[in-house]
Amino acid sequence: MLELTTNDITLGCQEQSKSEVLSRVCQVFQTKGFTSSKCLEQLEAREKQISTYLGNGIALPHISDHQRNIVQHSGVHIFQFPHGIRWDKFHIAFLVIAVAAQEQEHLTILKDIASLLSNELVTRALSSVSNKDDFLKILKG
Repeated sequence: MLELTTNDITLGCQEQSKSEVLSRVCQVFQTKGFTSSKCLEQLEAREKQISTYLGNGIALPHISDHQRNIVQHSGVHIFQFPHGIRWDKFHIAFLVIAVAAQEQEHLTILKDIASLLSNELVTRALSSVSNKDDFLKILKG
């Protein structure tokens, strides 16, 4: 499982659009030193290629393989949307797991969250918990 800390989680997000979410992701990535300033352009370009919505209320925005040169340091940050955020025409995301990966680390992260995709109860619990320590406990099972 991912080695996450409370510093890798933002609870109670209230952005009103996917565009606002991607801007926030980019801001966090830049603050943490994960990416350069071209992050937002790359995240938006990736979403135009294909939605990063995975299912079960989870989206996994990440930078496409051919743009990994903007990733300075790999990392993950989870954003919780208790009321959901419209991710695309058909889906609402409650958890946005944003990934900055230098190599194929996003595939490892996908593997790590596979259990979340198949367990709606875990996703619901994570989308409504209000304490970061409790979030981590639920995530780690």
